[in-house]
Amino acid sequence: MSRLKLLIDQISERFLAREEQSRKLLVNGARDLVLKGLGLLGFLVMNAVLARGLGVEAFGHYAFVLSVVLLLSMAARQGMDSGILRFVSVYSAQQKWGFLKGVLVWMTIRVGVVAVAISAFGFLAILLTGPAAAPGLRETGFWGLIFLPLVTLSQINQYALRGRLWIVHAQIPDLVIRPYGVTLAVALLVLAGISVDGGDAMAITAISAAVGLVLGWAWLRNSLPGDVFSTEAEHEPSAWRKVSTQLLLVSGAGLVLTQMDIVMLGLLTTTDESGLYSIASRLSAISIFAIVALGSIGAPMIASLYAKEDTEALVRLVKLMARISLATLVPMGLLFAVFGPIILGFFGDQFVAVYVPLLVLVGGQTLAACFGPAAMLLTMTSAEDTAARILLFSVAANLMLNGLLIPQFGMLGASIATALTTAIPAGAMFFAVRKRLGVSSAAF
Repeated sequence: MSRLKLLIDQISERFLAREEQSRKLLVNGARDLVLKGLGLLGFLVMNAVLARGLGVEAFGHYAFVLSVVLLLSMAARQGMDSGILRFVSVYSAQQKWGFLKGVLVWMTIRVGVVAVAISAFGFLAILLTGPAAAPGLRETGFWGLIFLPLVTLSQINQYALRGRLWIVHAQIPDLVIRPYGVTLAVALLVLAGISVDGGDAMAITAISAAVGLVLGWAWLRNSLPGDVFSTEAEHEPSAWRKVSTQLLLVSGAGLVLTQMDIVMLGLLTTTDESGLYSIASRLSAISIFAIVALGSIGAPMIASLYAKEDTEALVRLVKLMARISLATLVPMGLLFAVFGPIILGFFGDQFVAVYVPLLVLVGGQTLAACFGPAAMLLTMTSAEDTAARILLFSVAANLMLNGLLIPQFGMLGASIATALTTAIPAGAMFFAVRKRLGVSSAAF
């Protein structure tokens, strides 16, 4: 890792010595890219092990329940994950330790209570409707509801750690502990000849989330200065709630668009199709991991340049982000187009059926990438209201299109609905950026 860091620094010094913002983006983005790449590799292997070890039916139960839990977790966080990132960063910079202590405790308690309440209602629903559900799905759902508060609180910890600039530690629970822990445990059970179903896999996932949560709490405590523990907590709940609600509209819509197609397939067809399609969704997510890595570094840089009114540097930075994103997506699309059946066969012969939906999903992402980081520009330049409206429209359109296309075309219909509601809103935000900021976010 140290040699890689040295190489990145040398390249950036050689070619970007006069472009400080671009240099920071490439150096920090490349490091984050390596970590996210390792994490996504872990998720790829985990899904392959689960798909082969559980079989199509049990894996379908697991994928369906996981998507439902992730959507419920988003609701439980109430936008306070992004809110805690913003406020922890601000209070740390201003050394307002009382407010830092207050926001950590206030948001963690509220998120935890809501997550537990959602799980309790879920358990009640399983008890009332359990006999009508498939036995394997019912047991997987039971463990999924245990997983829900654990992963929700872990996410809050991770965003707080990012606010304290413990970036690597913040990502370990999701990118290392969960994928590699689940993979190892399931693989050992299968090799030992022990049958594993969706409920078993979800139970192991819940245990891995618990480990990540405990470690996250320990790291967060170590990241805080001693003054936080010796001072009285101070509160400004109205500001915390207002900002978190606004951020929920933006970040929540993105999660809905990546999970709703899997959930609706399970509801409108079968969980078998939901499980098969989830692999196409996961692979398409891998194709944009470079965009995600750039975004985590580029977002605060965009905010800083906008605050300084350095429009020229802002345009250069945005163009660079857009071109790098497109340059990583196109080769991934070609890779899936040529070797897609072979890659999908790695998960099992049945998964080759999602080859065309996979290409449709990646095609939608590629088209969206042509418009550049328009959504990020809006949310980082006090225009999150515009981004929220566009994303809410895209969520409504996604639900409608999935409802219309899935009964007719199954997995292909789900991929078309998601691709359209990925690309079209990106274009709408591109024009919104040009109108409100007077700059172009496109790659060209």
